[in-house]
Amino acid sequence: MAISEGPCHRRLVLCAQATYLGELYERLEELEASTAEQSLRARRMLRELRFTREMIDAPVSTLSGGWRTRLSLARCLFAAPDVLLLDEPTNHIDLRGALWLQHQLLSEEWARLITVCVSHDRAFLDAICTDVIVFADKRLTYHHCSYGGYLDGESQAASRNASHAAAVGKQVDKQKAFIAKQKAAGSSTKKAADDNKLRQAKEREKKLERLSYTRESGGRFKTHSLAKVGVHALPDKVGSAQRRQPVLRFSLPQPTGYRGPDGIPALTFDHVSFTYSAATPSCPAPAGSSDGLDPVIASSAPAGIPAVAGTGRPVLSAVTLQLGLGSRVAIVGQNGAGKTTLVELIAGNLTASAGEVRRHHSLRIATVSQHQTERLRHHLDKTAVDFVMDELRENVGGGGGGGGEGAGGWEGMRVKPQDMLNYLGGFGLSGDLATIPIGMLSGGQKARLTLARTMWDHPHLLILDEPTNHLDSDALEALQLALGGFQGGIVAVSHSADFLASFSKELWIVDRARVSIHHTENEADFDAAYSQYCDTILAEFSLG
Repeated sequence: MAISEGPCHRRLVLCAQATYLGELYERLEELEASTAEQSLRARRMLRELRFTREMIDAPVSTLSGGWRTRLSLARCLFAAPDVLLLDEPTNHIDLRGALWLQHQLLSEEWARLITVCVSHDRAFLDAICTDVIVFADKRLTYHHCSYGGYLDGESQAASRNASHAAAVGKQVDKQKAFIAKQKAAGSSTKKAADDNKLRQAKEREKKLERLSYTRESGGRFKTHSLAKVGVHALPDKVGSAQRRQPVLRFSLPQPTGYRGPDGIPALTFDHVSFTYSAATPSCPAPAGSSDGLDPVIASSAPAGIPAVAGTGRPVLSAVTLQLGLGSRVAIVGQNGAGKTTLVELIAGNLTASAGEVRRHHSLRIATVSQHQTERLRHHLDKTAVDFVMDELRENVGGGGGGGGEGAGGWEGMRVKPQDMLNYLGGFGLSGDLATIPIGMLSGGQKARLTLARTMWDHPHLLILDEPTNHLDSDALEALQLALGGFQGGIVAVSHSADFLASFSKELWIVDRARVSIHHTENEADFDAAYSQYCDTILAEFSLG
């Protein structure tokens, strides 16, 4: 029997379709509202990372590597995942970006997020971690504590093991003396051999092999329990259970050829200002003064530098500072505040728009930046030895960026490959690392190669621009120790608090075209000044 399709049926169909269409419109309105809300949330998150309106609306392909890193972090958090995996997340972002990520991970919104983070930034780890997993000697060890708590525990274990090792050492010496005495008595030619004394000596030798094995709790393994475990399960000995010393060690070549009088700064800024401009007239330097400092006054920035967009305001204004061979300076500031401009002015790569820059005529300045490491991409087929020697040939007679007599020059032309191998070995690039293609080196090894090339000129003032990127914990600790023994001046731009605190005596904060200088007496003073600056940034996030 056919179903009637009369007027009543058609009305029912139209009514059902109208109801369904109404539901669709309601859903579309909900989606549009949700999309608008999500768009506002995304823009707010990007603005907190200092993205401008133009950068937010521009194609991602126009962003630099550092901004793409920030965008990746924002995208991951915006997706609201259950598990977040972070591999060196603070690389290529500034201090504000690192603090923003820290603030987000600690906020109530992300309280239930499981985060697994690999990083060498100790301050960042200490702020966000509740557990620490240590991967060493092909084993994982778990510690339910903050990263700072883990380091304190390692230090306490090292002290405890050192005391235990000393006590074990005395026991070992005592047992060895007993064994030697029993063997001598058992094999004496004056009387028949005493088998009992030889047996006692053999038993003591077996105990001696196990004497220094300890449990993780500090207790000793019982003799019978050792027979129940395989060799692979044997614990570490007391001596090796102490905190591992850094595997990598290197020293920096000391500065040479500086002939400045004692007490006179090597470089001074007197009310220096800088504004980017398209016009770049050069200004010849006047004759040097009697104190060995050459005054340099100029009216504009070098050619090829874009102007500050539509503002005309100086990037740096009325900056006054001094630098010498004993200076230890940490520079911090937000992106765009003028840190890079300040560093370029110090290095002599930019000319001041106003004010006076005075530098000693024999001063050599060298800069190590992350861009130099990235430049190695064009030399991946070369070995480390060939790369440095080719660089020296291309820069015959050249010194550091600040002028003066280069320590490389023709001396670099006369260097032999074996001499270069020895030199690179001083930076932890020994053996095959110096003779394999650069493309096979790790990021940290490439960073050390860049440092080795820069230090060939024996600079008096070393500028480090984000040197902790690409370095693992061992390489970072080795660099800190090397900087501690360097007798020249150091200026570092970094967002790693532990790295800066290891050598810095001054904290320069670049903000609103000004440079505020904070002198510190010790590491605790520096930590206090640095923490106060970080607190001001975190307060902005809390208010935002």
